[in-house]
Amino acid sequence: GTFLQLWLIVAAALSNIGLFLADLSANSFLILGMAETGLLPAIFAKRSPYGTPLYGILLSSAGVYIFAMQSFTVIVEVLNCLYCLAVPLQFAAFLWFRWKRPNLHRPFQVPLPFWALVLLVISANA
Repeated sequence: GTFLQLWLIVAAALSNIGLFLADLSANSFLILGMAETGLLPAIFAKRSPYGTPLYGILLSSAGVYIFAMQSFTVIVEVLNCLYCLAVPLQFAAFLWFRWKRPNLHRPFQVPLPFWALVLLVISANA
């Protein structure tokens, strides 16, 4: 009935809020890690008294607020564009590590020679 319908809507809303906060937290720790390794300015490595990455959270929140002001179509277009840039970059990193550091410990390894991996990556990007 109506009670169950409202209960499911509230539960779904709370679930989405929790998912958003978890994603925001994960992204802010990525920013913190990049700052600690020198890929971003050192200010993003600053932590709050609770150990959370203060400026990483602010930067992630600013990105969310900027996208929240856009139309849904613009958000989808930007995310698709970023995805299309990210996938070849991940494949390039995969090939680079296999070429430059073949003996690096990995939790799993694709059991193919390097030339076959290149063909696999090229076919996946075509």
